[in-house]
Amino acid sequence: MAAACTSEPPKPKEKKAPPEMVGGQSAFFKMYGQARVWAQDVQGYQCIPIPLAAHPAADGKWPAWRCQYASAAKGAVKSWSFSIAEEEGIHEGVFGGPEERLNTAGQMQPWPIQALKVDSAAAIETAKDLKEAKAYMAKHPDTPITVELARTKRHPNLRWRVIWGTSASTSNFSVIVDATTGQYVEILH
Repeated sequence: MAAACTSEPPKPKEKKAPPEMVGGQSAFFKMYGQARVWAQDVQGYQCIPIPLAAHPAADGKWPAWRCQYASAAKGAVKSWSFSIAEEEGIHEGVFGGPEERLNTAGQMQPWPIQALKVDSAAAIETAKDLKEAKAYMAKHPDTPITVELARTKRHPNLRWRVIWGTSASTSNFSVIVDATTGQYVEILH
């Protein structure tokens, strides 16, 4: 009696869904766990998106973020990054960076974790709804938008700075949005 060999046809490879972009609030809390291990008195310090060419930003979300956390007890600031992909020298997932001395005399100020209630996407929508922003976007339709989360001496409440351009230093138009209430604060030229 001859045995018949049967083999299953190869299964088609499942297409992997592209990784989802992440808003600033979500990214901040993805890194917060490791920051809390580093220092029990940890506070937020700054958070900025990291653009990656293969994953363009969309709807106030980016593929990677770098956030800094402050510890008064350590007198230090430590950075972490979070990325949805391993690209351009950025590690996928949460990855710790260097520790630096905390400069309390500088413009940037630590802030309580509970102050972060508004995501980057919501802050951008608030900024885009302003008539001045609509006029700027009409004149400069291809200008990229980025954000920065921080508390400064000038803006003592935690705020998102919605920046038309690639950085605050090169931009001639940005909008400050309160990161706790989501309300418009001011326009910077």
